[in-house]
Amino acid sequence: MRAGRWLLRGVLAAVALLILASGVWTSWDTMRHALGGGGGERGTLTLQECGRDACAGSFEPFSGAPTGDDIPPSVVLAQSVGRSAGETMSVALRPGTVEAVRTGGPGVMEAALPFAGALMLASLVVGGGLRMARTGWAIGISGIILLGGIFLTW
Repeated sequence: MRAGRWLLRGVLAAVALLILASGVWTSWDTMRHALGGGGGERGTLTLQECGRDACAGSFEPFSGAPTGDDIPPSVVLAQSVGRSAGETMSVALRPGTVEAVRTGGPGVMEAALPFAGALMLASLVVGGGLRMARTGWAIGISGIILLGGIFLTW
């Protein structure tokens, strides 16, 4: 009886860690570009048209950056929520694509969205499954605070 309880707690702890690790992994793919470590061209994006899933616009590299034939005339920004044509923002291009990622504080916060969701989901496993209510509440509230920060910088 005792061994079964420890096995269940171990499995639930592994599930909580897997949820958190997948949130970090998913966030890091975008966050490294937003922080400037992705190796892509940096500049400003002026939105020209916004659709349901993405916005497209013209990309202008920063003044110190070399201009070349590898810079596309039009790039795509994937999350179009709250965006409108004519808006200008700092972005980084993913290497070898026409996909742009926001940079700076708003870009980092936007990239942290999967991690915020993972925190809230893991809090249910920790608080309910592992019966660690205070730890579960702390993890869940951290996810809600992060989500609120993302909403404010969006």
